[in-house]
Amino acid sequence: MVYFKTVSDKEKIQKEMPFDKRIADSTMHAFLSRTVNKFPNRPALSFQIKSGTKDYAETYTWSQLLRAVTQAANAFRSLGINSSDSVAYVLPNCNEAVISFIGGVCAGIVCPISPLLGSDQMAGILREIDAKVVVTLAPFPKTDVGRNEINYLRLQPHPGPPTDKTDASFRFLMVHRDSSP
Repeated sequence: MVYFKTVSDKEKIQKEMPFDKRIADSTMHAFLSRTVNKFPNRPALSFQIKSGTKDYAETYTWSQLLRAVTQAANAFRSLGINSSDSVAYVLPNCNEAVISFIGGVCAGIVCPISPLLGSDQMAGILREIDAKVVVTLAPFPKTDVGRNEINYLRLQPHPGPPTDKTDASFRFLMVHRDSSP
């Protein structure tokens, strides 16, 4: 591993090989694909939803992560997301947050939003970024995640006569997570 502490150390590293040559991949998907080719079965991402010492952790290998990210990006594209559209996600720290982030980067522009915010704060952010898709957990035991986003939808102005209280100008994807192993 190469360490650097000073500007001269950084310049020395850059003289060996410019940054654009070190990271030649032009997209996140290409970067992940290169990593999968080198380490397909190594752990890439792990999350333990419960905090007990004997609770299991859900772990993705690099191959599984690339597959999940590709599925997310394809889902966003199928909902009409292109490179200039925003995908927001309101998720706690979990594998789905990472997958939504990377999938969102592959499909368009991504905006993570803290699930700790209130409905009015989320509404302001989602209006500001003009989100076309919002990803969140379905209502989950012992949390407000999912409920806050549904409340946000109720704050949205309805184009034309309201047909549903949750009708909004963006698609709403609910991630269903099983709380048991």
